[in-house]
Amino acid sequence: MNLPFYPFQTDITHTIYLFESIGVKGFIQKAIVFEATEIDKSYNLSLCDIHPTSGKMNFSVISANGDTQKVLATIYHVILHFTDKHPHCRILFFGSSAVRNRLYRMAINHSLSEILAQFEVWGFLNDSWFPFDPSKNFDAFLINRK
Repeated sequence: MNLPFYPFQTDITHTIYLFESIGVKGFIQKAIVFEATEIDKSYNLSLCDIHPTSGKMNFSVISANGDTQKVLATIYHVILHFTDKHPHCRILFFGSSAVRNRLYRMAINHSLSEILAQFEVWGFLNDSWFPFDPSKNFDAFLINRK
């Protein structure tokens, strides 16, 4: 992906990634968290803000820091790093709203050929998984390294 992204750090398990968003609201500490699901080798990806004083993770806040494309590019690079460390896993992600899911679909569409060169991408709709279709509004997404 030829978009600028933020440098990030990770923990020893490579399941928590930290980076700093820089935009119209200043500096916002963010985390990308991979949580194991009940399904073997499947992880849920979540993006959150970290409260500056309490350190608590807020998964529902909308930062609106004006750097969406750079944050999405950072998520892509984190997924590359995560799947280098966990090559046989699947990653599930979905937005907190239909608008957020549309944003994720548009981000995938923007770099679809590059993403499909490295990943299989699936979308969840009407209680079923389908190969990713750029024209469909999915409820969730699933990716895994080829």
